[in-house]
Amino acid sequence: MVNFHNKVFRCKSIGIHRDVTNETMFFFKQNGSIVQAKYYGGKVTYGELIGLVNNQGILHVSFNHSNYDSQFVGGVGTFTLETGKGKPWILYGKWTWADGSNCEEKLIMEEINKMVFHAS
Repeated sequence: MVNFHNKVFRCKSIGIHRDVTNETMFFFKQNGSIVQAKYYGGKVTYGELIGLVNNQGILHVSFNHSNYDSQFVGGVGTFTLETGKGKPWILYGKWTWADGSNCEEKLIMEEINKMVFHAS
């Protein structure tokens, strides 16, 4: 099974997005097939996602975050993992906002080396 535990990702490419930028960092934890991440940076003051990962590395999540405009937003999404020996992991994501807009967004995240700081 794919293991996201203690992986750190940064946004590499963002479609039209409200809050997530290339400054947004995601700090992952995993227990079995349950994956969690805390994220912040860019316009996100604090966010959490929770999801399930399957054996092919497809991650189905729901997420919520607050932003610098004092808004609380969320939605659901799917991320597909690309790995290669000696290469950083890449997550290709699509999600839909829970605000009824039915707007689908895209995002690419790349694994980075662990930082000096981490989400607790």
